[in-house]
Amino acid sequence: MKEYLRYISSNIMAMIGISLYVLADTYFIALGVGSQGLTALNLALPFFNVMSATGLMCGVGGSTRYALFRESETRKANTIYSSTLLFGIILGIIMIVIGQLFHYQLAYLVGARGRILTMTSTYIQTVTMFAPAFILNYTTENFIKNDQAPGLAMSASLIGNFANIVLDYILIFPMHMGMRGAALATGMAPLISLTLYGTYMVKEKGTLKIVKGYLYQEIKHIFLLGFPAFLNELADGLIILVFNALLLHYS
Repeated sequence: MKEYLRYISSNIMAMIGISLYVLADTYFIALGVGSQGLTALNLALPFFNVMSATGLMCGVGGSTRYALFRESETRKANTIYSSTLLFGIILGIIMIVIGQLFHYQLAYLVGARGRILTMTSTYIQTVTMFAPAFILNYTTENFIKNDQAPGLAMSASLIGNFANIVLDYILIFPMHMGMRGAALATGMAPLISLTLYGTYMVKEKGTLKIVKGYLYQEIKHIFLLGFPAFLNELADGLIILVFNALLLHYS
């Protein structure tokens, strides 16, 4: 029961941290950029959901396979982890290419027009540059939890979210970077969390390690096991997308 509560409490704290940084992000953009900036952020949010959904798919699917072999076949378990990371990096690079080449078209697709179109496309272009970091962060967080270190996953998430809030303020106000600054702050947060995860693995405090080798056959299992988590997260983005479309229609 104690172990169960430890995992549950770490997840709850991490979710509270995410809620606080989203609230702070919204507040700073509204205060520093104005209502148009807030509109642009809301229109761009579904693309953030796509990145987080992909990260959850890799993290939930891969860590489930990892947990099956962690005790009996440590080498294979870590090869699954390495394979999942590579899979996530490939998906992240694809998102970077799409975000850099078609950010304007994507912003137009979700309903942005006029000056808001420029703001939305800027946010999409900037935040998608960090797609591999978002995916690897969600992926590693799930693996860390399955490596019996939920406290580290919670701490790394909270520190990353707190850093996002601080960077939001610095980049939007003293540096006057507007929407690009807000997107940079959001993108840099997972890099900070990944640094903490990397320190954990370098110090060899658990069994989780990056090893040479790639198991192509594992991609199918990762996709199938992680797809429900992908759909669940993607549903939030679709709800925001439909809600925005209705607001734009009636306005």
